[in-house]
Formats: sequence, structure tokens, C-alpha cells
Amino acid sequence: LGFSAAGAGRLYVWAIDNSGTVELALSRTADLFPESALISTTAEGAAGAADSASVMYSTTARSSIPTRLLGYVEITTGATEGEWDNAPTAIQLMGAGVKRTGEIVQVQYTQTGAVNTGVTAIPSDDSIPENDEGDEYMTLAIVPSSNINKLLIEAKAMLAHSSASTFITAALFQDSTVNSLAATGEHIPAVVNNGLMLSLRHEMITGTSGSTTFKIRAGGAAGATTTFNGANAGRLLGGVMASSIRITEIMQ
Repeated sequence: LGFSAAGAGRLYVWAIDNSGTVELALSRTADLFPESALISTTAEGAAGAADSASVMYSTTARSSIPTRLLGYVEITTGATEGEWDNAPTAIQLMGAGVKRTGEIVQVQYTQTGAVNTGVTAIPSDDSIPENDEGDEYMTLAIVPSSNINKLLIEAKAMLAHSSASTFITAALFQDSTVNSLAATGEHIPAVVNNGLMLSLRHEMITGTSGSTTFKIRAGGAAGATTTFNGANAGRLLGGVMASSIRITEIMQ
């Protein structure tokens, strides 16, 4: 089912109609198996061959049968791949409002048109940006509903720099983790305080059900002054030229 050793995840439980006899099946994901379609399953056969995260498994292989999703269990596998002797950490029956794979659980969003400046550089080299490089311009916290789900983080930052012909970087950080999760950059042409919009997108497993904060830091390779939401340390367009972070929690 695509689980690694000591991996946390969901097992979706299905009812399948074998010519009027109801049988059970399992899958790692629910979005690949629409209930409006006829589904074919693969035999697991108690031989430990259920290895794919994109296959529905049943005791005996069935072809082109109706299915209905009953619910899911959350479980952490044992120290060896295929070890299933741990008790489930959660059991959920499907019903109104219960999410399944691919559905949006929540969205957190922040937007600002406020101007800010910083002078800390982010080197333009082959090293991962660290959380003492650049200056922090935006933060956004989220409390995931599950440590199993995915987070999609999307950020846009309007930046300008007081040095011409330099490289400017925006980087995403989480809590106190030193290394950036994702970064993007662009070379500023030979015009001082020429503005540009940097965008980045990062997807990850939540890994926690507690509050976690994501941060955007930015800086030029040459140090000097970076202006956020403006140019030459001043605001542009009256505050409607805004930068933002959006975090979407997606059901696994």
C-alpha cells in the first residue's frame, strides 16, 4: 500500500459488490476510485503483495464492480515495511462533511500591502538559504487537523533592491528550522530599485497536528537595502500592491 517503515497514513475501507455478495477492500487513497465508476481490484491474498499506493486490494481480484467507501483508519506501521500489528490511531466512518483524499480541509491566508525594508543578504550561491539570512517580511500560522495530511504553501512577495544588477531571493521557512523549505530568485536588471514579484509554491506532509508557522524571508546577494511592497524604502500604489501567503491543508 505504499507505506514506509514506521510511516503514518490512512487506509480507506471499501465495500465492493461481487454479484450481490458484499466484500471488503482497502486502498491507500480514495481519489483514484470514484464511486460512480466500476472498479477493478487486485488480490492481496495474505501474501504481503499489497505494495502499491494506487491500487485497491481485496482478498480475491474482482473486475468492474461497484464500490462504496465505508470509512478509513489512521495507523502507523511497524519498524518493518508491511508490519501492521499497531493499533489504529483513529477510525472514521464516512458521512456528511467527512473529507476524503484530495479535498480541502482548511485554508489560511494573509495579505499585506505595508512597506518594509531590510539590509541582510541572502547569498547567490549553491547553498540552502538559512533563517539568519535575508529579513523576515511575512508569517502565517496554521493548526493542521492531522499530521497525515498535505500542506500546500503558496507565497508572493513584491521586492525591489537598492543595488543594480544583483540577485534577489525569497525563501520559505518553518518555525525555527534553520534550512529553507523552498526558495526562488531572480536577477534584477541594471536599474536601481526596479521591482519584481517573486512567487513560490511548496507541498509537504503536515507532520504535526499542533500550530506551525511559515515565514517568508528575502534579501539581495549584495546586501544593501531590500524594499518589500515598494521601492527605494517607500510604498508604491497606496498599499494595494500586496504580497501574500496562502496555506491549504489537503486531505490525504
